[in-house]
Order: sequence, then structure tokens, then C-alpha cells
Amino acid sequence: MQIIYFDFDKFKLSTVSENKIKLFIKKNGTEINEYIIVGHTDTKGSKDYNLNLSVKRAEVVKKLLIKNNIDVSKIKVLGKGEESLAIITPDDTKHPANRRVEIKKSN
Repeated sequence: MQIIYFDFDKFKLSTVSENKIKLFIKKNGTEINEYIIVGHTDTKGSKDYNLNLSVKRAEVVKKLLIKNNIDVSKIKVLGKGEESLAIITPDDTKHPANRRVEIKKSN
């Protein structure tokens, strides 16, 4: 699994994050039958907004996988929004560890 972190209220990949994803593909690309990309947010903002933001984060990772020759049929995207927090926080709380995308492999 590879975890990519995002700035508050953003879904743009940093150069460091892009390089992490490329390295993950290079190390695992031929062994992975399906990539599962799961977007997450912290609890700041409404649940609906955060669900949409989590999908946008996952979609930007998907685009980079496709750009790096991963077949779109091998990619599944999920948005979890505020569900499945890495660090449990009260509602309406910013926490950088919760603003992430997890790239998992399913064989």
C-alpha cells in the first residue's frame, strides 16, 4: 500500500507525491491485477463536501496511474470522505493524517 497526503481542501498532487506514485508503479506494476484507490478527508466541512473531495483526490491519482501506462480497467476508485479516519478527531477538525489517498493492490 502507498499513502499519499494532501493539503487542506486540496486535491492537487505535489511533485513528491507524484514521484512516490511512480515509484510504487515501478516496484509493483507488473504484479498488480487491480489498483484500489481510496480517497479520504479530515472532518472539517460538511460530510457531502468531504465525500466529493475524497473522490476528487482519488481521481487525480487515477489519472496519474493512467498517464503511467496502467490500464484503466485495472483501476477502482472509492471515496470515503470522513469515514475511516487515520486519526480519530471530533467533527469539524483539521488533521493532516486524514487528508490522504491510499493506493492498494488487489490480486
